[in-house]
Amino acid sequence: MTDLHAIDDTFGSFVTFREGFGLDDDSPVDLPFRVFLAIVDGANVLVDAGVGPQGHGSFLPDRQGRLPSGLEQHGLSAEDIDLVVLTHLHVDHVGWVIVDGDLFFANARYVAHQAEFDYVGQTAADLLEFRDRLFDLQRAGRIEVVDSDSEVHPGVEVRHLAGHTPGHCGVEVGGALVFGDAVVHELQLANPGLAFFADADPEQAAETRRALLTELAETGAVVASPHLATPFGRIRREADGFAWSPLD
Repeated sequence: MTDLHAIDDTFGSFVTFREGFGLDDDSPVDLPFRVFLAIVDGANVLVDAGVGPQGHGSFLPDRQGRLPSGLEQHGLSAEDIDLVVLTHLHVDHVGWVIVDGDLFFANARYVAHQAEFDYVGQTAADLLEFRDRLFDLQRAGRIEVVDSDSEVHPGVEVRHLAGHTPGHCGVEVGGALVFGDAVVHELQLANPGLAFFADADPEQAAETRRALLTELAETGAVVASPHLATPFGRIRREADGFAWSPLD
């Protein structure tokens, strides 16, 4: 694996196991919320943009907002980011895109899937607290859209993995596949058919997840996860499902 780093933006819970997965368990689902940084072909690349700064928005109001300090640990600031690839447009993956009305990564290209904008524009629920601003940026060309699997920078490939949202994507970068919310929790490894309440199309999400996990178990590819307990691992078969083998 080349130069790929996990940055923990925040840690917390916004749903119980009953609410999130339909289980008989009212304990909270505690999750990390990560961003991935890669230095690829002379560019500083982020996959996703975390939850956002402290004191902004109602989602995870106790958020820690660690992304800027995480970048500093790698000798970088927001102005040094050249490319931000968004796996999808849920609020916990785009929180640092816009801060106080302005692009936080002011010098970066932004890339997302066209189907995400189609979906967010049609849904009745306002999935983003700053949805209109994102559409303004997309119309102005600051957020580029792709509509098929494509290389968006040398060594950075977007792979459509629809289901969690219609335009949900994985990103192959730094020798790993950042698979976004194709798997949100280890429970979905053991049972790939287990839906998460935020899945736009639970059946398609399960089909995508099962096919992806089968492929990853066969190839042994390195996987990077925004939400699993450890950021890097490989998928292995276990019983009737799959399991996570963390990397050191």
